[in-house]
Amino acid sequence: MLGSLTLASLMVILLVLPLTPAHAVGPTLVQQNGAYVTTGSTSALAFSSTVTSGDVVVVAIDIENQVTNTVTSVTDSLDTSYTQASASPSILASSDGTAYLFYGTLSSSGTDTITITQSAPGDNDVFLYEVSGVTTVGAVSAAGTSGEGTTASLTTSSRTFSAPAFLVATTQTLEADTCTAGAGFTCSAKPASDAFGLTEYSVSGVSSPTTFPMTLSQADRWDYVGLALTSGTATPPPAPALVCPNTFGGVSMPLGATFKDTSGHTWLAPSGNQGGGMWSSYFFAGSQTSFPLAMMQGWGGDYGTYNGQGGWVVTFFC
Repeated sequence: MLGSLTLASLMVILLVLPLTPAHAVGPTLVQQNGAYVTTGSTSALAFSSTVTSGDVVVVAIDIENQVTNTVTSVTDSLDTSYTQASASPSILASSDGTAYLFYGTLSSSGTDTITITQSAPGDNDVFLYEVSGVTTVGAVSAAGTSGEGTTASLTTSSRTFSAPAFLVATTQTLEADTCTAGAGFTCSAKPASDAFGLTEYSVSGVSSPTTFPMTLSQADRWDYVGLALTSGTATPPPAPALVCPNTFGGVSMPLGATFKDTSGHTWLAPSGNQGGGMWSSYFFAGSQTSFPLAMMQGWGGDYGTYNGQGGWVVTFFC
């Protein structure tokens, strides 16, 4: 019985209990996606599953057959701010394309589609990575290029990083090569048999410093860029400010307008300068499952009937 245990006995019991080691925080590849996109001046690719606030998204872009084509911006449907890897390669006259890496910390969760805008129409190989357990603070990048079909061994300038880290490297080649990953790396699936972009990544097993090694199936010319994201907890940036109603459409409801909710209650939709601020009520006709953009951006609403139509009433305070 517990009452008969001596202090010495309790100490023995405590000493033989196994200790659970603390789990090290490290990078985890949550999901990835890749596609060969025949496009105009913009292209888009979505993750297959929803993404999580605080995770980091890495976007690898390989523009084919366009020596003078450049990526001008990377955006997404969650208003993430993307940074281009600082050591991105210059466009070479001897190269038929360019490789890019962009990265950003998600400020919100949900369905995410990445949109790439470039200076001219062109075909792209696009790779997306969602990574947890890393931070963009202290990101390290490097680049490398090759002349006319001189080597199948891809490397960048040497870079030092703090392990564990998430590492990724992408190349744009002249020929439709295949990828053999460097030690500790894994090749991502090639988007198409005739694609000219190849990407590899690592979540562990690569020692610092690294040159992001990759081997092609033949000697070729290429542009190559690598990125290392240090292990850590990313602090998501603040969510974007809610947009006032003039950008959402809908029908403006005048001061004193009433609507009836689905329970039959009649409500006054506030509008005008009241209580030290400007209230604006807007009606968005539609079914109860057709949420207006205003609600998807964070404004609350109530479903009901206004002027004989069913729809959502959203009230803004701006």
